[in-house]
Amino acid sequence: MFDLQCTNFFVPALSIEPLAENAIKHGIDRYSKESKIILSSYEGKEEYYIEIKDNGAGFDMNDETLGKGGIGLHNAISRLKLMCDRYMTIERINGWTVVKIMIPKKYGRNYDANNYN
Repeated sequence: MFDLQCTNFFVPALSIEPLAENAIKHGIDRYSKESKIILSSYEGKEEYYIEIKDNGAGFDMNDETLGKGGIGLHNAISRLKLMCDRYMTIERINGWTVVKIMIPKKYGRNYDANNYN
């Protein structure tokens, strides 16, 4: 499901795909009609937001568990930090695992993949 309220901004390549893949592979029961993944975007005052949510069983949200994330998760975190000095959060909210990416507007509109220093 998509809830794209804002789409006119840049996102570092391969930042969303591994997170959506994780939601499919680890988050939901692919055989359940109740399983849902929602990709949403919206605009804040200083940042653009992207959320990938799934209503799967979730996982233990502690530092040790989050530190064991796979290469896709680590690469997405590193890419966001390197390319736009930003981060993402992972939370469990009302039965949903929510991954939120924040892209500062100064990078989101003027992103140049060849000059991100």
